[in-house]
Amino acid sequence: MTQTEPPVRKKRSRWDTAPADDESQHHAKQAKLDPQAAAKAAKLAKARALKDRIKAQLANLKRGSAATAVPITTSIPAVAVSTPGSVAPVLKVEKRAKVYDIDLKLKPDISEIRTAKANIAAKKKVNPYLSTAESNAEEEVLLDGRLDKVQKLRRSHRPLTFVEPGVYIKKGERKREKQENAKKAGFVSGRKEGTFVKSAGIADINVNDAPVISETQNLALVPRADVSLGNMPIAVEWYDMEFLPNKLRKQIASAESASFMAAHQNKLKMRSGSSSTEQQENLLRNVEKFSSIEHCKTFQLVQHPVPVKPLYALDPAAQKPKVATLHLTKKELKRQRKLRRAEKQRDLQDQQALGLIPPPEPRLTMANFMQVLGDQAVIDPSKIEAVVAEKVAARRLKHEQMNLERKLTPKERAEKRRSKFAQEDTSKGVSCALFCVKDMSHPYHRAKVDLNAQQWSLSGGVVEVSNDLSLVIVEGGVRGIKKFVRLMTVRTKWIGMGGDVDDANEISSDEEMEDEEEKVTHKFNPNNYCELVWQGINPKRLFNGFLFQMCSSTVAARKVLEAKGVAHFWDQVEQYARDNA
Repeated sequence: MTQTEPPVRKKRSRWDTAPADDESQHHAKQAKLDPQAAAKAAKLAKARALKDRIKAQLANLKRGSAATAVPITTSIPAVAVSTPGSVAPVLKVEKRAKVYDIDLKLKPDISEIRTAKANIAAKKKVNPYLSTAESNAEEEVLLDGRLDKVQKLRRSHRPLTFVEPGVYIKKGERKREKQENAKKAGFVSGRKEGTFVKSAGIADINVNDAPVISETQNLALVPRADVSLGNMPIAVEWYDMEFLPNKLRKQIASAESASFMAAHQNKLKMRSGSSSTEQQENLLRNVEKFSSIEHCKTFQLVQHPVPVKPLYALDPAAQKPKVATLHLTKKELKRQRKLRRAEKQRDLQDQQALGLIPPPEPRLTMANFMQVLGDQAVIDPSKIEAVVAEKVAARRLKHEQMNLERKLTPKERAEKRRSKFAQEDTSKGVSCALFCVKDMSHPYHRAKVDLNAQQWSLSGGVVEVSNDLSLVIVEGGVRGIKKFVRLMTVRTKWIGMGGDVDDANEISSDEEMEDEEEKVTHKFNPNNYCELVWQGINPKRLFNGFLFQMCSSTVAARKVLEAKGVAHFWDQVEQYARDNA
């Protein structure tokens, strides 16, 4: 087989460019041999066409013919790019008939342009910003140089500078020297007394006409205009004028204006003006007499709320200053008692020594009568023992009688217990507690709640709705509420003794105890419970006693409490029972 010789390339002239046909043939041959070179040639041609287009637009703008600008139809030269084993693409152009308008003018046919754009769009688009460095070098002429930002120069760091010793000392000495010089030169500004006033060129005066002032002559400075009004205000300050009637305001204003004008007319000399001393005294008396806050126009616009005292506040006249109590320790209390008894015993001994009272009989016991009586006990010890035994028995009897006299009767004891709870201070607030009970129908529960509430001076009541829900409200002192809470939550057996109780061991009501023949037993509810819902303080008592009330429905129960102003108590208990159901 014979090798094919490479095609002979036509030599290009040095002084002239190669013909277009030869150049296109050269590009076609290069495209067949090297596809990358073909793509590079296409990018260069596109950049060249874009450059020509921009130049044409700039030329139109310079000529001022923007309205009649010739549309740029510079087409990008199509370069046939073919790869080995592929067929070169063919430009699709459709032939159409010519179209005329009414004036027999030929209409432009844009079908070929659309077809050409469609063929161009079919080609692969290349992003000019992502092209190689060579294409960027070709397109540098299209960039605006004004967009380049000048990088700011970074400020260099200042070096560390150390202060030499003695710098600030010199500055301080210089300042003190200037202050001393200023004091020495004080006569120039007129601050020193007994010196002259030297002009510094502030006013234009004739030196020849000015009087000669010696250094030793004492000349006082002329006071300012506002200093001359030292006697102002005549009667009242400006911020107190609002509290005077209109007529008196006008009188004070006229007196002050007259005084002001008189002071200026007298060459700023300190005088009282036209307002005499009597006139000022009259104005002062009128100001003290007629000044009132009611004359102020803005007084009615300010709201002054009336202070409301709390419900537990007492009358200030009835309140007494409380004396701080001094609490002693146990050791101090014992020592005080010892000293008090010793002082009392000393007084008795002094009275006995003076013969005012007879000496007390010796306290004889079986252990000390031999030492106390001495010889008498030795002579007849049996007789002395009998006498000592009688005295011991007498002392014991006296002690027991004294205890019986001080002992309270059951009625007095109950009254004392009741008064202890009844006398609790509820003036600063009444303690209150709410209980949610499922069933309050058993006589044992009803009697226990009712009796203890009365004994502890508690008010309130029990609101029952059949056997589904009951509300117990109690109010009173802190101590009584504390005991009642423990009664309801700890002491009371709400489900009976151990749950199941026989009929014979169950508790009967008061009526059943009176009439044993018609004895009816009650069983405890095994599902019964009692829970403390809320405990707090109310400003005053809402109930007069402790009562039981049965309601047919929850609506009726709420209305009963609404009449007392505590309907929210029922809502709270009902919500609690619903949540724990």
